[in-house]
Amino acid sequence: MVTGTDSSGGEVTPIGREIELMHAAGLSPLDAIRTTTVDAARLLGVSGSVGRLAPGCAGDVLVVDSDPLSDVSALSRPVGVVRAGRIC
Repeated sequence: MVTGTDSSGGEVTPIGREIELMHAAGLSPLDAIRTTTVDAARLLGVSGSVGRLAPGCAGDVLVVDSDPLSDVSALSRPVGVVRAGRIC
C-alpha cells in the first residue's frame, strides 16, 4: 500500500492528508509514513536512491513543528522543506 500523486511534477497539495487517512484506516503512524517513503520507492523500483535519508540517496525533508509519530496531522502543516539540499 502506498500514497502518491499523478501530478507529473505540477503543484501538489501536501501528501500529509493521505498519511492521515492511512493512519485512520488502522496503520500505525510509522507505517502510514512509510507508505509515502520507503514503500513508494520500493514500488517504483528506486529504493536504492530515494525513499529514505541515507548516504547516496536523494533526500528531501519535510519540516514540521511537532512529532508526526504522535500526531500524523503534523505532516499536513509543514513549516518548511529542504529540497536538493536547499531550504525552500
